[in-house]
Amino acid sequence: MGADYRVSNLLTIIITKIAAYLFNKFFVFRTSVKTLAGVLKEVLLFILTRGTAGIIDYFGLILLVDWLHVDGMAGKLIMIIIVTILNYFFGKHIVYKK
Repeated sequence: MGADYRVSNLLTIIITKIAAYLFNKFFVFRTSVKTLAGVLKEVLLFILTRGTAGIIDYFGLILLVDWLHVDGMAGKLIMIIIVTILNYFFGKHIVYKK
């Protein structure tokens, strides 16, 4: 669409993190946290872990495209796979652990 891939990637990361929290909470891990303290803890852990994955995604794509000369779309596909695995691990073992 003509936008710089770094800007597009950053916007994608932010929007998908919001949707991912809701989807993971209600459909994947089905957490039943009801207290305000519990929800805040869950949200903060989610932000921390997804922020970490987002940083890896952002700089990983730059590494692949600018340094390793991988095609932008192929690089994004590689990063999607890596970040998906990281996010599941973080969700299961850190954010939504029982």
